[in-house]
Amino acid sequence: MPARLSSGGMYLRRLSVAHCRSIEHVEIPFERDDGTPRMWTVLHGEGATCKTTLLRMIALAAAGPERAAALLGDAAAYRDPRAAEPPRIEARFEHAGAHQVITVELPASGVTLRHSGEPPGFVAAYGAGRALLAQPDLTDDLAYVRVAGVFGRWAPLALAFAHGSVGLRLDGAAFVRTLRAALIDRMRIADLVDLEIGQPAEPTTEVIARTRIRRDSDLSYYIKQGDVWAIPRATPGGGKPQARLIVKAGVEMDYERYLYFLDGDGDVARRSKPGGVPEDVERFTVRLGAGTITIPSTSLSHGQQAIVALVADLIGHAWLAAGRTLELDAITGLVLVDDLDLHVDARGQAALVPALAAAFPRVQFVATTRSPSILTACDRDGVWTLARDADRGAVLAAPWLAAMH
Repeated sequence: MPARLSSGGMYLRRLSVAHCRSIEHVEIPFERDDGTPRMWTVLHGEGATCKTTLLRMIALAAAGPERAAALLGDAAAYRDPRAAEPPRIEARFEHAGAHQVITVELPASGVTLRHSGEPPGFVAAYGAGRALLAQPDLTDDLAYVRVAGVFGRWAPLALAFAHGSVGLRLDGAAFVRTLRAALIDRMRIADLVDLEIGQPAEPTTEVIARTRIRRDSDLSYYIKQGDVWAIPRATPGGGKPQARLIVKAGVEMDYERYLYFLDGDGDVARRSKPGGVPEDVERFTVRLGAGTITIPSTSLSHGQQAIVALVADLIGHAWLAAGRTLELDAITGLVLVDDLDLHVDARGQAALVPALAAAFPRVQFVATTRSPSILTACDRDGVWTLARDADRGAVLAAPWLAAMH
């Protein structure tokens, strides 16, 4: 079962949504009887019961006034045609023990958004192959609200984090180690989707050209454009030293991944960069019957990509939000996941909630699903059922156990 943790980080405590599409009024608590935040809430229901709409309303409240306006899109699409009042959201958040109530009123025209405040913290929102909300400009303040359909697109993103090219220089080797710790040690992904990940490559040194250059102590040697060059350590009279070509080695250079130098034997060598991308960052071992095969990330099944995508993207954006690397137990925040069960078979669905809870014990998840398999490992007070009223057609929300009676 998901852990019952004390407050800390930023968490959603209560949500109230009124006059929004088919929702007349829905109120859902996100805390336990003892007053601590509930770390997992699953919204379960058939199609057209406003599950995704509720995630969007949480994202709007959490995004802050400027970001919410960019995320909203067409506000008229959220109006309840039976109601005279505009859609209204009220969300109570906690950050570092302090509580803040955010209210959002959606306008009729989509021009003006009434937003009462901006809660601090890290929020990530994931859609099942599509954006949960209108796509914002993620190049600005990338880590604050992550709204994207990550399935099928995780490999380039993971590689971008490993390269440190997404707004902040991060340690690529540390990223891969943390990803492995989440997927292998905590989530036991091999039991979910028949997938294993190799150990990240350690920095290596290798000779790539046998040049056997006899070193001159008065020269400083370096590798440029595949050849060996040297420059005097000092020049008579203090003039500008002139570099000269020593050997045309003709080696191929990969400056992103390697450092090049002349070793003690006078040969051209290279050393993998500590923060570079290990070669196996996108290589995975898949079990096939009694044997295994090693494949690149782009050849993984949709189910395998779906799980790795969520974990890799969440770790990377949490690091960007913090401006530094974080251990898994130090990652906090609110994560919204639409269609959690997509592309994952029944065996994987049953284990997915406890697996993610083990990987990110201080992250609060709110997810949607149609699959009853997802619910089997959930705390009963963490499952809310959405269904339409038979008479009015309005969407109602009730705790799972209450909805069963």
